[in-house]
Amino acid sequence: MVHLYKLIRLLLKSLVELNIFNKYSRDERTQKNGRLSTKLYFLILILCLFIFGIYLSLEKQTRTKLILNPTKIQYETLQNESFDEFQCPCNHISVKYGDFLQFHPTYHQLCSSVFASNLWYNAYELLFIFSLLLTFWQSANETVSNSLTQFYALEYITSNVIQEIQFNYEIMSLIESFQVQLQNSFRQQWNLLQSVLANNQIISVRKTNFVLNGKIVNGTLVPHSYIKQHENCTCGTNLICYETVGFCTPSRRDYIKGMRIGCYMVESLFLSTTECFYDELCIDIIKSYMRISAPIYSKLNILNKTLPSQYKTNESIEKIINNLFIEQWNEFYSYEMYFNQCQPSACSYFISQSPSFISIFTKLIGIYGGLNILLKFFLPNLIYFIRRKKKQQTGISFLLFFHHDNQYILNDVIIPMSILLLLD
Repeated sequence: MVHLYKLIRLLLKSLVELNIFNKYSRDERTQKNGRLSTKLYFLILILCLFIFGIYLSLEKQTRTKLILNPTKIQYETLQNESFDEFQCPCNHISVKYGDFLQFHPTYHQLCSSVFASNLWYNAYELLFIFSLLLTFWQSANETVSNSLTQFYALEYITSNVIQEIQFNYEIMSLIESFQVQLQNSFRQQWNLLQSVLANNQIISVRKTNFVLNGKIVNGTLVPHSYIKQHENCTCGTNLICYETVGFCTPSRRDYIKGMRIGCYMVESLFLSTTECFYDELCIDIIKSYMRISAPIYSKLNILNKTLPSQYKTNESIEKIINNLFIEQWNEFYSYEMYFNQCQPSACSYFISQSPSFISIFTKLIGIYGGLNILLKFFLPNLIYFIRRKKKQQTGISFLLFFHHDNQYILNDVIIPMSILLLLD
């Protein structure tokens, strides 16, 4: 115990007398300045290293991570982590729509029925309007096919892989835009045809707007025409004037539900509905006015009411035509197929993390080297300068005395005259 006590005392004495400045000097004042400089040196050094150590341990380090040839699962996992500046550049910034998007449209059952077939050309004296329905269906089918071919060749451009949510949103908007534009374009074609017919007042060969007759006068044919009347309106003033299609014989008169005759064949078809196509009785009426030997007779049947459809059983044929006879577009698009076509070669992102002990220790060593040089240079000179100033101030104050009643006051101390005489 005694040895430990002596050891502690020796250690404390060594610390008190520690001098890393001018330790070989024999001058007491220089030794004293060196010991004071040493104490300040270690105090400032330890304090600075402690502060810098705390700061470095709290400071976040930013590092760049690189994932080579990432898979879709890896990309989604990294994306969910919400890393800073996460990006995966595409090797192929342009991808054709056809590589990840396909349409498989299904059409109204009217298109595959006998109502839209060329068999009506052999029975045009009954319902010529169905021949025009076939023309519209063929035009719609060709328009859809050509438009899809052009659409598949267009390119989807992305410099970086985009998130699946954004991809789905953009593709759905793209699909909707494509469908609307295609329908509008198809509708405009027939609207133009209707305008040309109406503005030029072209006479229909079916005598649906004008009736052209003639009589022979003095051996010459004199033509005579008049505007066709449809129930309570005339084609001269109303282009959507129509009447219901009917069959007449000397003994009976039958009307076909939903079938209309207008000023032109196009209007006639547009104004008609599909009501008769689902009605067994209506079909029987039509067949009763047909020749049994006609090829269409045995094939003329009603449409299936049980099939799912977005259209009503009495839907306007114009609406079906404007929608290009399409029931469902049945679009299919795949984010995975887009990702594979994009082919990102690498994904990079930044992460923030606390520095390691080795990193902090390495930086503190660098800081210590700089502080060591600065403190060893400035501290001894600073201590010497302060002590010299203090010594000069002490010498000046000693001379401040004055005489009063045979006494001298020196630095607030009264000194008798007799002592000063002895000193003299």
